Amino acid sequence: MRKKTVSHLADTVFWYLLYFLPVIVYLLYCIAEPNTGANFLPMEQFFDSVGFNVSSENVIYTSLQGIFGAEGVLPLFNGTLPFYILTWFSSVYLCHICVDFVLWLPRLAHKFMNKFTREEC
Repeated sequence: MRKKTVSHLADTVFWYLLYFLPVIVYLLYCIAEPNTGANFLPMEQFFDSVGFNVSSENVIYTSLQGIFGAEGVLPLFNGTLPFYILTWFSSVYLCHICVDFVLWLPRLAHKFMNKFTREEC
């Protein structure tokens, strides 16, 4: 594999692990919990207790609730769980865009420095 391919693969795997981190942690919790299924925390409460805090005052959450909620424009979901997951995914995606932009800036600066300092014969 080329270096670029390995780098792209590692980047993709890292971000998808972050996207699905709450679901993976919840599945590990369900597997590791010795009690029966009746004693499991609901996923919404589990998010709050573990630290994946998705507040109902979040702009992304309220927008999704206003569009796809029970009283929304296009009512698709009644519960809050889909909004918790979509808010987490959207927040991580926005962080991903910001990180990619911050990593792109030095590459652009290096490109400009190479063009400005190149000597012509």
